[in-house]
Amino acid sequence: MMNSTYVYRSLPNHNTIRILHLMPGQFDEVICCTLHVYSLDQAPAYEALSYVWGNIENRKRVVVGGSNFEVTANLDTALRHLRMVKEPRIMWVDALCINQADKAEVSQQVGIMGNVFKSCERVLVWLGTPVPRRSSTRAEISRRIMGAFRINALTRKERPSTIEVEDADNPFTLTRHFANDGHIFDIPGFRRTEYDNNTDEGHGLKARFSETESFLRLWHGFCGGLQSAWWTRIWVVQEVLLPRCATVHFGSWAVEWVELKAAAENHRRHLYTCCGGAAKLIPQKYSFTVDTLLLPEVRGPGSLNSLTGPLDTVLRRYRHKNALDPRDKVYGLLGLTQQYGVSDIHPDYFQDTATVFTAAMTAIVQESPDDLCYLASEGYRKSSSTRDNLPSWVRDFNELPMVEDISVEEDMLQIYFLYTASAGLVTPAGGACYKLEPEPPSIPGRLGVFGIRIGELATLGEVMAKSDDWRAVGKVLEAWHRVAGIRLSLQTKGTWQYALRSRFWRTLIGDAVFEASDTTTAPAGPPPRSFRRFNQDTDTTALDSWISQILKVWKFRLLALVGGIKMPMDDRFVEPLLSNTSRRRFALVDPRQRDDVALVSGGAGGKKMTIGGHVLERMSCGLAPADALVGDQIWLLAGGRKPFVLRPISVTTCAGSELKYSFVGACYLEGAMDGKATGVHSEAAPCRIWLA
Repeated sequence: MMNSTYVYRSLPNHNTIRILHLMPGQFDEVICCTLHVYSLDQAPAYEALSYVWGNIENRKRVVVGGSNFEVTANLDTALRHLRMVKEPRIMWVDALCINQADKAEVSQQVGIMGNVFKSCERVLVWLGTPVPRRSSTRAEISRRIMGAFRINALTRKERPSTIEVEDADNPFTLTRHFANDGHIFDIPGFRRTEYDNNTDEGHGLKARFSETESFLRLWHGFCGGLQSAWWTRIWVVQEVLLPRCATVHFGSWAVEWVELKAAAENHRRHLYTCCGGAAKLIPQKYSFTVDTLLLPEVRGPGSLNSLTGPLDTVLRRYRHKNALDPRDKVYGLLGLTQQYGVSDIHPDYFQDTATVFTAAMTAIVQESPDDLCYLASEGYRKSSSTRDNLPSWVRDFNELPMVEDISVEEDMLQIYFLYTASAGLVTPAGGACYKLEPEPPSIPGRLGVFGIRIGELATLGEVMAKSDDWRAVGKVLEAWHRVAGIRLSLQTKGTWQYALRSRFWRTLIGDAVFEASDTTTAPAGPPPRSFRRFNQDTDTTALDSWISQILKVWKFRLLALVGGIKMPMDDRFVEPLLSNTSRRRFALVDPRQRDDVALVSGGAGGKKMTIGGHVLERMSCGLAPADALVGDQIWLLAGGRKPFVLRPISVTTCAGSELKYSFVGACYLEGAMDGKATGVHSEAAPCRIWLA
């Protein structure tokens, strides 16, 4: 903790906060402020600061109530930029308004932080200060001049940029351009070579793009704001979504949050309508990912509809955000779940990470007494720091996926609800589909579930890493063909190889089809993502055609040898293929559960069993989690819409050796997704098992 001579007085009750009065002054003068205690519901109008602490070793001195106090350099810089010259600024700043040395007070204040930000007049977002752009080298300037000369020599008509050159250094110029519904082809760098005057929205535009100095200045400032560490923090989610309004500051520049939102939504719409062709002319290195906080479905400050939700929904949606303290991956989002009654979780920094994560997972389990959807998500692959402390059924909330992985998981969850694998499997006395032991409020160590075992993993292919590199994807798919014993050649309809190939590919797409919405009815952006079950009568011909295109590509080895060749595109099947196979292994599943079947253990490969004919005559196709091993068991669990992979483990207790199971993840298994397996295995008595 930073050194300070300031002495905090204890807050009188749990509904009081400290408010900071930032005294007026010039930029270079020492920061001076005072702290005042108020009841949260009687506090004067104040602005809350949302920022990144930064390097805690780099400290600056400020004066609080006449005493010295040390803050991080980033906070010092923020206060200097935000300080007024002639009058105090009334603010709430966590590093100063909370006694960071008092763990009990920190726990209590974090518990009401959602209300602190919800009650403020405005949140001030501090992104930091822009980094000056390096000067271009003589070679770079020469290259751009020559490029511009070649373009101008070919130009029939020049479409001037709507952005003034003198505004190019403003980091929010590009933001305001799109917020005002500007076109992509109107930014600096574009030159029109031909234009259809009858097309006033740019559809007839034929243009060239070059990296002009104005464009590079514009891009540098824009990227500086996008690359701020502020966007990566878990705390900023509730800090920017709960207040009435927000202003974003980047050095001496500022923009309203509503403008950022409008820019993101308009840019997205232009990509899917008038400016799609122009966007393709810009080199890939100038692409960017819009943060989830700016997506249209998250409506922003003051709007509490789609941005809040049950604990499971909120923790999934923002788990790509980072936190210095892993416990804050839970605590930092509680303000978004208050209206859903997650009352059993209270910030407590005296508890360790494993206890906090287990308590959060317990609350998630209790939110969903009739469906095991929470077990169908990602995040059960434990990191080295949590592997030995967390029960297998508790998600590692500190896992840090890429933002793109969140959309894949949302697709997987939507597809999950297409299935009814455990239909007909009911719990004793019709109770909840789970049992926690010990019962809350104690921290449970195991989760009781009810189900039947329907098979074992006999053979596993390599893992499909989530990748946009179609060569890598193609190589894995080819390897999976070999695991399944299916030829990479076109098959005549009605032959046994054709039937096996159909089973294989329908497994890869999870027997699901992507259904694109009509863009004419939703012109404001990309069509909503929707999936449905595969229909054998109406979808078979299209699937066969798509598979045939893929096999032709493989026949000429184009997919593996030429980087520019991509997988034949048919979104109806490509989208479920990518979602269902991401971080999965193709699996051959032995449904017989016979102890005399020889399985090869100790690796992912296993042994293909070809007794009595082709391997798929005796095996089922499936998709297993990346961590699955040969010998893991497949179970149908009451409340689970998909089968689950479990690993038997022997646990020694005071009463002796006891068989429990380690949770591996949800899986797809052909023939078991619609409740049919419960009938096939009706002779097996459902039983209660424990996940440890």
